[in-house]
Amino acid sequence: MGKAKQRAWLYCRIDAPEDVLGRLKGQRSELTAYAGQLGMDIIGISEDMGSGLNMKRSGLHEVQATALAGRMDALLVTQASRIGRSVLELAAFTKAMGNHGVAVYSVLDGDLSRSQWAVGWSRPGEEAAQKSARLDQEELSSDGSAQQWQG
Repeated sequence: MGKAKQRAWLYCRIDAPEDVLGRLKGQRSELTAYAGQLGMDIIGISEDMGSGLNMKRSGLHEVQATALAGRMDALLVTQASRIGRSVLELAAFTKAMGNHGVAVYSVLDGDLSRSQWAVGWSRPGEEAAQKSARLDQEELSSDGSAQQWQG
């Protein structure tokens, strides 16, 4: 019997209040093709429109809730900056996803779970550890439930 395909969740984000140029659709298409190349089944898609400097976005919360529930194996993005623009927050997010058994892949950047993002290379030390701890304790469920996102 063959090995089950990994369950992939697609995450798209644009830094604009509306998608007049169809960039979200372009990201969805690119990620759908990428999932096919990786041999993964797409189980869900989340989208956000807004700044990558704010990690409190409804689509990202949906990703986190799905990971917490153990319903996905991989998160696919077109590039690391779609998750967030802060290296510290990106490192903390990637680490937390890994702690929940979810690998993070980017079309542009490859396996983020094994890259500099996962270890926070540009800001090592106390600051990264404190940021990670704060994110781990923060309630991030979009439905307001008491679940906590823990790395």
